[in-house]
Amino acid sequence: MLNNTTTTKLHEMKLSAMATAFRHQSETDGFSELSFEERFGLLVDAEWTSRQNNRLTRLLKKAGFSEPGACLEDIEYHADRKLIKLSSPGSAPAITSTRPQCHHPRSHRQR
Repeated sequence: MLNNTTTTKLHEMKLSAMATAFRHQSETDGFSELSFEERFGLLVDAEWTSRQNNRLTRLLKKAGFSEPGACLEDIEYHADRKLIKLSSPGSAPAITSTRPQCHHPRSHRQR
């Protein structure tokens, strides 16, 4: 009964992710072995992560990208695109092009 009241209060305070994590902790046996601080830390982490994910989703939607789900791993390096994949093990790939570089005229002003 106390768990239902606590979960309801968490939802009313708009802490839905924390309420879901609390319910999960209550229903799973392994969490009873953790200290109060460890369990509370996991609840706070769940809420924080949820809020960060929601923020990122909102910002990506607001940015209006033509391909919001695009990622570096999906780049197609076909020969006709003249892209060169430069990467070192364990790092994100760097992309360069064999096409001529364009520079803004003001970047080469003489002083």
